[in-house]
Amino acid sequence: SLAYLTGLQTLILWWNNLGTEGAAALASALERLTGLRELNLRYNDLGAEGAAAALAPALAHLTGLRELDLGWNHLGAAGAAALAPVLGHLTGLQSLDLSINKLGAEGENIIEAAFMDHPAIERITGLDKDTTLSSLFARNKSAREAREGASESSRSPSTALPTEPSYALTFPDPAAYPRSSSFELGEEGLPLFLDQPRALGSL
Repeated sequence: SLAYLTGLQTLILWWNNLGTEGAAALASALERLTGLRELNLRYNDLGAEGAAAALAPALAHLTGLRELDLGWNHLGAAGAAALAPVLGHLTGLQSLDLSINKLGAEGENIIEAAFMDHPAIERITGLDKDTTLSSLFARNKSAREAREGASESSRSPSTALPTEPSYALTFPDPAAYPRSSSFELGEEGLPLFLDQPRALGSL
C-alpha cells in the first residue's frame, strides 16, 4: 500500500483526473507519508470544494513538505479558502504552484493572508496580481542561502556528509509523454494504485 512507503520523499501524480473521490482516497494515504518533500498533484480536476476539503487535513500531516504543485485544478476561491489555513502552517514549504486555478481576487487575497508571516516560502506561482509577499520571498531566500553558506563553511573538507536514501514515485511515467487518457488513473484506478503502487509506478 502507498501508505506504507513511509520513506517516500517525492510523489508525482500529475494529470490523473483524480477528481473528488480520488482525492478523498489519496488523502488517507498521504496522512502517513510524513517524509514527503515534494508533492505534485497538477492537472487532477480536484475542484473548488470537495477535493480541496478532503486533502486539507491530510496535507496538515506533511510538515516536511518543501514543494507543492496544485496547478490546473479548478480550485477557485472556495478551494483556496479550504486549503489556505493548512498551507500557511506548513512551515517548511518553499514553493507553491497554484497556476490556472481561477482564484480571482478573493482567492488570491486568501492565499496572501495565509502566507503573510510564513518563515520559509520563497515562491508562489499563479497569483495574477503583484503579490505583497515579494519582500517576504526575498527575505526567506536570503536567509536560506545564508544558512546553507554557513553550513558549508563550517564543514571540514575531509568530512563526508552521510547520504540518506531518497525515494520517488511518479505516475504516469514522464517517458510515456506525449500521453493519452489510457495512462490516467482516474477515480476508479486510484484504489488499485494505493494498494499496489509498484505495479503502476516506479521506485
